[in-house]
Amino acid sequence: MNCVFITLLLAQGIAVEASASASLTVGSLAELQEAIRGLEPGATVLVADGTYETTRPIRIEGKHGTVEAPIVLRAEHRGGATIGGAAASSFTDSSTASSTTTSSA
Repeated sequence: MNCVFITLLLAQGIAVEASASASLTVGSLAELQEAIRGLEPGATVLVADGTYETTRPIRIEGKHGTVEAPIVLRAEHRGGATIGGAAASSFTDSSTASSTTTSSA
């Protein structure tokens, strides 16, 4: 059974890993959404430290990593990036892992 496909670490807000075996650092919600669109198994997207306010959901659609090549979204430094605001994340036809935690602002 497959598990741990997309790892979204939300430590003190969000800790977020675009093509296979590549690491990409993003510094805005627009860059994050663009990076998510290009995610492939083995990709890592790092969200630069800072606070980001959303007005619409961050959408993750049709993304599936593998046990050997997970898709990882995380903060550049643990607890260094916080995503807040009126909107949440939206996972559609995507696999998620159990290592997700959230906190309120």
